[in-house]
Amino acid sequence: MNTGQGYAISCENLSKEFYIIDEHLNWRIVFRDKNTPFSAFQALSDVSLNVPKGKFVGILGRNGAGKSTLLRILGGVYAPTSGVIHIKGEASCLFEMGGLGNNRLTGHAYADRFLDIYGINKFQRQQLVRNIQDFSELGKDFHKPIYSYSSGMAARLYFATATELQHQIYLVDELLSVGDEHFQAKCWKRLRERFSNGASGILVTHDWSAVIKLCEYAYILDQGRIVTGGRADVIVQKYLDLPLPNRELAEIIPSSTPYVAQSGKDCHLAFDILLKQPVPLAVNYSIERFRGGHGWEIILLNDEYVEIPCRKGVNPVSIRIPNLPLAAGDYYFNLFLKSLNPAVDNLKLDSRSWTYGNGIPLQVKGKNANASVHLPWRTQVRIKQHDNASH
Repeated sequence: MNTGQGYAISCENLSKEFYIIDEHLNWRIVFRDKNTPFSAFQALSDVSLNVPKGKFVGILGRNGAGKSTLLRILGGVYAPTSGVIHIKGEASCLFEMGGLGNNRLTGHAYADRFLDIYGINKFQRQQLVRNIQDFSELGKDFHKPIYSYSSGMAARLYFATATELQHQIYLVDELLSVGDEHFQAKCWKRLRERFSNGASGILVTHDWSAVIKLCEYAYILDQGRIVTGGRADVIVQKYLDLPLPNRELAEIIPSSTPYVAQSGKDCHLAFDILLKQPVPLAVNYSIERFRGGHGWEIILLNDEYVEIPCRKGVNPVSIRIPNLPLAAGDYYFNLFLKSLNPAVDNLKLDSRSWTYGNGIPLQVKGKNANASVHLPWRTQVRIKQHDNASH
């Protein structure tokens, strides 16, 4: 068995199953009925990978590939169903709530609790918390509850907190793609500083340009399995050659007129989903842009897939974003469909994204960047199905 000698992180045959429990089975589970049937979803299957000490390794994969599940297992959020993990060093997690999981904390309380977990005494924490506030640029919002933050504000808090101390290992989930140009530059600078001081880490992402910038080695994760691994530039080319969704079961039909929105105004993005077979669906979206020399940036990212009650035929769907918090400019509106039936291959469902080369152009108009506003993210998104869907 490989004991991880020479590696900061080593995984062997890592697998993860999630059990899908119907709400009608709850009482039978409580009373321990041994005959209660469970459906299982295989999120990861026999994943083996190594992260050399002092190196960052990229994990490339499209939505639903299992990237976030893998990172959360490495970070101790989930337990693996099977397999072995060796982690040599103290790890800092740059995803979701950084492992704390309480969005009622203020930014200040979150940072203080995070440092306390790592054994920093009260006197030292006071200065470090001030450093985190300065780096995050949250100002007075640093003393407000995290649930009131936009996704970009939360990302700044989590990144500033997780990287304030020099850790041996960093587990990063897409966060470097969130935020404005100024803050992204700060993030890259800080992470490179940590890297130059001997840190190791994993970056999971669908942004191949981020892997090229940060990682020497990379792996491709597809449908819960490692497809290949090797030198980052070679792996990126293989990633770009992965098969595209074939629209066999569902197709996204964008509006025939260009998508145009006004910065700071309510934004409605309408499209149709042509469902060719009765498959239960969920939809997610992001808004991204390309900036020369930096690559693709995630500007808005919905927190989770939202189930939509589609019927066979044409289903009109709209997404509403109140007070669109984007500066004037050209963006791409990306849509991702996911089957809620684990037996259905998501490659049979359409997706629109720059990673597939078919993102939907979105033009945002406005006088200047000051039109952008911060909003509580969970109350921004409204995905609505119209009543006149075809049968």
